[in-house]
Amino acid sequence: MIAALAALLSVGGSAHAETPPSAWQAAVDPAIKARYALHLDVSRRLASQGAFDREVAFDAFRRQGLERLRDELLGAGAEESPDVRLRFDLGRILVLLDDYPRAARVFEAALQLAPHHPMAEEALWQLAISYAHGDVERELATYERYLALAVRAESRSIAYSNRAEAEMRQGRLEEAIEDARYAVSLATNIDTAVLAGFDLGVALDRYGDAAGAAQAVKEAVSAARSAPRGLHMILSDGQGVFYVPDYDKYWYRAMALAELAREETDAVEALGFWLAAAASWEHFVMLADPADRWLSLAVRHRDEARGRSAAARKAAGSRSTAGPSSRD
Repeated sequence: MIAALAALLSVGGSAHAETPPSAWQAAVDPAIKARYALHLDVSRRLASQGAFDREVAFDAFRRQGLERLRDELLGAGAEESPDVRLRFDLGRILVLLDDYPRAARVFEAALQLAPHHPMAEEALWQLAISYAHGDVERELATYERYLALAVRAESRSIAYSNRAEAEMRQGRLEEAIEDARYAVSLATNIDTAVLAGFDLGVALDRYGDAAGAAQAVKEAVSAARSAPRGLHMILSDGQGVFYVPDYDKYWYRAMALAELAREETDAVEALGFWLAAAASWEHFVMLADPADRWLSLAVRHRDEARGRSAAARKAAGSRSTAGPSSRD
C-alpha cells in the first residue's frame, strides 16, 4: 500500500513557489510574466477540480479537465520551459493521468535544473510515485533524495512507510521492518500511523514473526477506533492509497479483517469477519503472479482463515440453537 496523500504534499510544496517575476526579470525576459500567469492559472484550475483531493472520484469529466491542462502546458512548451514551475506542473498532471514514464522524465529534467527549488520536495515525491509503477530501485533512490529535503515529520513518516513497501517488493524485509517502525514513530496523524502500522504488520508477517505482525495490526486497529479513516482505506478501494502490485491490497485487508474477527465478541459477527478474511486471502491467491515471493504464505493464511471460519460457523450455530433468541 502506497500512501499518495498528494493533497498534503502539494499544498506544502507549492505554497512557497508563488513569487512573481520582478520588473528587472521581466525586462530581461518579456515572456516570463506569461509563463508565471500560466503557472498560477494551472494551479488554480487544479485546485478547483479537486485534482489532489483523494476523496474526489476520478471520473471521465475530471480526466478530460486534466487532459486539457496537459495539452495547454505542452502547447506552451512546458516540457522544456526555462520556468521549472511549468515543468513541475506538467509532471504533476502526468502523474494524475497515469503517464508515469513521461512524468519521470519531466521531473528528472526539472530537478536537474533546479534541485533546491521550493517545489523540489513535492517533485521528488511525485517522482517516487512515478517510479513505484515500474522501477523499484529508482523509487528507493528517489525516496532517499526526498528524505534529504523533507523536514516535516508527517511527510517523512509517509515516505518511510512507502519505502518499506518498496523494500518488501525486493524481499528486503529487515530494512522494511526498520523503516515501517520508524514511520510509526514519526507519524503525527492517526491515519498515517494506522497505515504505517499495517505496513509493519505485513512486513513482520512476511518475515515470519506472526506474533509481532498480529500485535502491530492490533495496535493499528486500536488506533483507528478514534479516527477510522485509515482503517477504511485498508478495507475499501477508496482514494488515498494504491498498491503495487494492486492485488497486495487483499493481504492488508485480510490481516485487518482477521484482527476484527479476533476482537469480535458476537459469534455471528466474528463469523462474518472470518469469512471476509478468507475471501480476501483467496483473492490474493487467485490474482497473484505465480512467481510472487509471498504466494505460498498467502495460501497458508487462506487455509488457516478457512479453518477459523469453519470453527466460527460452529460457534455461531451453537449460539443460535441454544441462545434465548432461538425461535423454533
